[in-house]
Amino acid sequence: MKTIMTLMQTPMKFDPGQTVITEAAKQALLEHDCLCAWERHVTGDWGDVATEYRAENELALKCGLPLLSVYCDRAGRQFWIVTSADRSVTTILLPCESAQPKYPSSLPQNLIADLTKTA
Repeated sequence: MKTIMTLMQTPMKFDPGQTVITEAAKQALLEHDCLCAWERHVTGDWGDVATEYRAENELALKCGLPLLSVYCDRAGRQFWIVTSADRSVTTILLPCESAQPKYPSSLPQNLIADLTKTA
C-alpha cells in the first residue's frame, strides 16, 4: 500500500493500519476496484453509505469510532471497507460476511442490519 499512498492526490484523513481482505471478497472482486475504493475510504469519501452514516463517519474520525464505507465494483457487486475503532486494521469484505464473528464486531448492529437489507 505504500506505493499507492505516494500516488494519492488527496491526503489521507486517518491511518488505516493493516489492510486485509476476506477470502470471499478476494475471490469476488477485482483488485483494482478494491484499491480505488480503499483510496476513497482513507480520504473520507464514504461511498454509498446513507447520509446519517456519513455524519457518523465524520464524528468517528474525531472520536476514534469505527469507520464504514460502502462501494460497488464495476460489475455492481457491493462491498464494504471497515476500519476498526483503534485504527489497527481496515477490512475489505462482502456484506454477507458481516454476521460472521471474525469480522469487525465494533460496527453497531443497527448499521449492519440497515446495510444488509440493501445488499
